[in-house]
Amino acid sequence: MKKILMDKNGYALITTLFILILISIFGLAIISITTSNFYMTKVDSRSQSSYYIAEAGVNYVIDKINTEAHRNVSKYETSEEFFENLEDHFLRNAFILDNFEINNGQQPKAIINVSRVSMDEDTRDYEIESVGKIGKSTRTVSSIISVNWNKQVNDSTLDLILYTNKF
Repeated sequence: MKKILMDKNGYALITTLFILILISIFGLAIISITTSNFYMTKVDSRSQSSYYIAEAGVNYVIDKINTEAHRNVSKYETSEEFFENLEDHFLRNAFILDNFEINNGQQPKAIINVSRVSMDEDTRDYEIESVGKIGKSTRTVSSIISVNWNKQVNDSTLDLILYTNKF
């Protein structure tokens, strides 16, 4: 019995196997953490990109409204005619922007809807809601803009003011 306990021929092999198993467990844990971190970074990147796509959609429609309003403001004698034209262009259908660069193999797009929030005689408030999509990731940005139309009494020019609150 003493001879078996004193014999240390297999001790180095058992120690080496134990250390190898521990190193393997630590290696698998590091690979798992790295893979999880990579996946979370990719999801966060798509989420951020979706937000910027949605924000670009809002800015696109604000620019289109501004351009349309300034181009046609002198055609109309009343604010009612002016706002009818503006709403015909922007409130009827959703806008879809899909001319963005491919992002991680996915085609980004923004779906933008404009709706009237309130109206006075010479002022209309519109909400612009844009949903940015990249794959399964979606983000929504909305903004309320006011369009104010005034016909000046002493001057034949029309003054159009377009402003927005923060996003």
